[in-house]
Amino acid sequence: SAIVSVCRPQIFKKILYIGGMCGIDQMIFYHGDRIERGYLNSPVYSNQKIFEAVLLGMEQGRKIVFPKIKFIPKLKDCLVATPNAIYFDQQSENSIYEFATSHRDQRNESSVDSVHVKEKISFVLGAEAGFSDKEYELLKSLGVQSLKLFDATLRLEYAFQAAISQIDLFKNKL
Repeated sequence: SAIVSVCRPQIFKKILYIGGMCGIDQMIFYHGDRIERGYLNSPVYSNQKIFEAVLLGMEQGRKIVFPKIKFIPKLKDCLVATPNAIYFDQQSENSIYEFATSHRDQRNESSVDSVHVKEKISFVLGAEAGFSDKEYELLKSLGVQSLKLFDATLRLEYAFQAAISQIDLFKNKL
């Protein structure tokens, strides 16, 4: 599952497309502390436009199961409903590989080259301006693990795709 802050309409469309293309089973959007509330008034946030954007991605990726799309106002409420969540922070010293090896399927424990994570992983991305200090504190207080995604700062839609790609190295399904 992906938990992503509400964002600018054009970025939102790209995230829906990428999520549909990559076969994410659930996308949850929350009202980040650093967003403009007017974004939700855009026609892109209508059920019809959401359906169209996801379907276009699914056609590209040849996926057949439509993801669940939810809007939950508070990040805390999103995190309570999604176990094994991680978030990405440039300052983190942990990589997705280290996370995956610590959560791997015990059947593959003898092989370092064969890391397969058996449980479901959810990832959290903040607003385009990043997480607020309050959101960072919430993530830490709930024990959500931080991982380094990339050395450079990525645009939200690229971070979304990079997160999916890195997690997909260790899982067949988000």
